[in-house]
Amino acid sequence: MNAEIERLKAAYGATEIVFTAPDGKVWCAVASGTPNAISLARGIFEALRLAGNFALVLTAWNPLGELVALHENQKCQSQLHVDLQEHDVDFHSVVCRDAGSAWSEDSVLILCEPNSATHGLVTRLAQKYQHNAIFALQNNTKEVVPVLLQGAQSTSTYSLIELNAATG
Repeated sequence: MNAEIERLKAAYGATEIVFTAPDGKVWCAVASGTPNAISLARGIFEALRLAGNFALVLTAWNPLGELVALHENQKCQSQLHVDLQEHDVDFHSVVCRDAGSAWSEDSVLILCEPNSATHGLVTRLAQKYQHNAIFALQNNTKEVVPVLLQGAQSTSTYSLIELNAATG
């Protein structure tokens, strides 16, 4: 089991978060040290025009890390949106992916306060949708927060890069 936890920690730590800002620019949270990257804390919250400096990222795709058919993932993700709306939780659609874009999962970014009622709701929804972990974004870090899989906690330092500018 330790080898599996280490594999998951590495995968979670390398996950990029891609989103489109209201101005149409596409941004990606990447590992620090990437050329042209700016502060994740400044960038993600300013780009999405959000007030605050703490957010959680959650998905309903691929429960327990098992690959599921696209239509089933889309159905679960739609239900997650309904669950959040029923609790009056504002969220922003993002995509989590690996650096090579070999896999990606539709996700949501939820602005909240640490240890708040919304934070608790996100954790319960992660359990409902059978996810091993969620991401917490604060300052320049992306923390992997275990939900179902204990021992997978890790913290990565991230920066933000504008994909439109990076790709030409």
